[in-house]
Amino acid sequence: MAKVSKLLFDSSAITKLYCYENGSNIVDYWLKEHNKNKRREETLIFYLPNICVVEIMKAICDKYQEKVGLKDVSYLNMIATFLKDLETSKYYSICNISMSYLVYTKDVIEHMYNEFKEDILSPIDALILAKAYHMKQKDSNLYVAADDRNLQLVGVKLGLNIINPRDIKTIPQALRPPQFLK
Repeated sequence: MAKVSKLLFDSSAITKLYCYENGSNIVDYWLKEHNKNKRREETLIFYLPNICVVEIMKAICDKYQEKVGLKDVSYLNMIATFLKDLETSKYYSICNISMSYLVYTKDVIEHMYNEFKEDILSPIDALILAKAYHMKQKDSNLYVAADDRNLQLVGVKLGLNIINPRDIKTIPQALRPPQFLK
């Protein structure tokens, strides 16, 4: 029987599905192909924190406008695709970050200050790490996909399994696309 792992996406990773950039091929593979391969040793379940939705829409706007300029509104098609994927739960389940995670967020922020002596996380990233930390207490097969360096640093210090779609060395063998298997 296949091992089941959970992959919690930060907006910095899931945006790669809608804006092609370094690491997009990995995210695309995870969401569209990984679980179709019946010979894989690991099945993935994908989660997207509800607080990432607006952050993703903003990132799509920023990335498209950065590439093609302010007059081009083609990014609206990508936002529509993203919203449709959310509506149909096509790739991932939305996980709610409720008020109860504020307690865990306080712990994440305190840990960050003790470790780094400065504020290197946004409040949203702190909430995402709090959610991931809580989920990992129940399931050690949880990975956090993020392309945000500060979130990665703090997540590793919290003992979370952090993977970066732009860095194949951070991705366990069982989660790598076939072209990256040794």
